[in-house]
Amino acid sequence: MKIFGRKIRPVQLLHADKHGFLIIPKKDEKELIKAAQFMDQNECETVITAARNTSGLPTEELLNQRDDGAEKFEIHVRKVPLNTSFKKFANTWSKPKTAKFL
Repeated sequence: MKIFGRKIRPVQLLHADKHGFLIIPKKDEKELIKAAQFMDQNECETVITAARNTSGLPTEELLNQRDDGAEKFEIHVRKVPLNTSFKKFANTWSKPKTAKFL
Protein backbone atom coordinates (compact mmCIF):
# COMPACT_ATOMS: atom_id res chain seq x y z
CA MET A 1 0.00 0.00 0.00
CA LYS A 2 1.05 3.63 -0.32
CA ILE A 3 0.65 6.35 2.26
CA PHE A 4 1.38 9.88 1.06
CA GLY A 5 3.36 8.41 -1.81
CA ARG A 6 5.53 6.11 0.34
CA LYS A 7 5.28 2.37 -0.17
CA ILE A 8 4.51 0.52 3.08
CA ARG A 9 4.76 -3.24 3.48
CA PRO A 10 2.19 -5.02 5.70
CA VAL A 11 4.78 -6.08 8.33
CA GLN A 12 6.55 -2.72 8.68
CA LEU A 13 6.40 -0.82 11.94
CA LEU A 14 5.30 2.79 11.69
CA HIS A 15 5.31 5.68 14.11
CA ALA A 16 2.62 8.25 13.45
CA ASP A 17 1.33 11.32 15.22
CA LYS A 18 -0.17 14.69 14.30
CA HIS A 19 3.13 15.72 12.69
CA GLY A 20 3.29 12.82 10.23
CA PHE A 21 4.73 9.33 10.17
CA LEU A 22 7.95 7.44 9.70
CA ILE A 23 8.81 3.88 8.86
CA ILE A 24 10.91 2.07 11.45
CA PRO A 25 13.75 0.20 9.67
CA LYS A 26 13.82 -3.53 10.46
CA LYS A 27 17.37 -3.19 11.87
CA ASP A 28 16.10 -0.68 14.48
CA GLU A 29 13.06 -2.62 15.74
CA LYS A 30 14.80 -4.30 18.72
CA GLU A 31 16.35 -1.03 19.88
CA LEU A 32 12.98 0.68 19.49
CA ILE A 33 11.41 -1.85 21.87
CA LYS A 34 14.20 -1.22 24.41
CA ALA A 35 13.77 2.54 24.02
CA ALA A 36 10.00 2.30 24.49
CA GLN A 37 10.45 0.24 27.65
CA PHE A 38 13.05 2.68 28.99
CA MET A 39 10.90 5.71 28.25
CA ASP A 40 7.83 4.09 29.83
CA GLN A 41 9.75 3.23 33.00
CA ASN A 42 11.39 6.66 33.04
CA GLU A 43 8.02 8.39 32.72
CA CYS A 44 6.53 6.25 35.51
CA GLU A 45 9.44 7.03 37.84
CA THR A 46 9.61 10.76 37.14
CA VAL A 47 6.75 12.75 35.62
CA ILE A 48 3.91 10.43 36.66
CA THR A 49 5.31 10.20 40.18
CA ALA A 50 5.56 14.01 40.26
CA ALA A 51 1.90 14.31 39.20
CA ARG A 52 0.62 12.06 41.96
CA ASN A 53 -0.87 13.59 45.10
CA THR A 54 -1.09 17.07 43.59
CA SER A 55 -4.78 17.58 44.30
CA GLY A 56 -5.25 20.66 46.41
CA LEU A 57 -1.69 21.94 46.07
CA PRO A 58 -1.22 25.65 45.41
CA THR A 59 -0.59 26.30 41.72
CA GLU A 60 3.04 27.33 42.19
CA GLU A 61 3.85 24.18 44.19
CA LEU A 62 2.09 21.98 41.63
CA LEU A 63 4.06 23.57 38.78
CA ASN A 64 7.33 23.21 40.69
CA GLN A 65 6.60 19.54 41.30
CA ARG A 66 5.82 19.06 37.60
CA ASP A 67 9.03 20.83 36.58
CA ASP A 68 11.08 18.71 38.99
CA GLY A 69 9.63 15.56 37.41
CA ALA A 70 10.41 16.82 33.91
CA GLU A 71 14.00 17.63 34.93
CA LYS A 72 14.48 14.13 36.39
CA PHE A 73 13.07 12.68 33.17
CA GLU A 74 15.62 14.59 31.06
CA ILE A 75 18.48 13.62 33.39
CA HIS A 76 17.64 9.93 32.93
CA VAL A 77 17.55 10.34 29.13
CA ARG A 78 20.92 12.13 29.10
CA LYS A 79 22.50 9.18 30.95
CA VAL A 80 21.87 6.84 27.99
CA PRO A 81 25.17 6.19 26.12
CA LEU A 82 25.54 8.41 23.06
CA ASN A 83 26.75 5.67 20.75
CA THR A 84 23.52 3.65 20.72
CA SER A 85 20.60 3.80 18.32
CA PHE A 86 18.58 3.50 21.54
CA LYS A 87 19.79 7.03 22.39
CA LYS A 88 18.46 8.22 19.05
CA PHE A 89 14.97 6.98 19.95
CA ALA A 90 15.15 8.23 23.55
CA ASN A 91 16.16 11.71 22.36
CA THR A 92 13.40 11.74 19.78
CA TRP A 93 10.73 10.99 22.32
CA SER A 94 12.00 13.43 24.88
CA LYS A 95 12.01 16.30 22.37
CA PRO A 96 9.43 15.47 19.68
CA LYS A 97 9.14 19.00 18.23
CA THR A 98 12.81 19.27 17.30
CA ALA A 99 13.76 15.67 16.62
CA LYS A 100 14.72 14.59 13.14
CA PHE A 101 15.78 11.01 12.69
CA LEU A 102 15.53 8.20 10.18
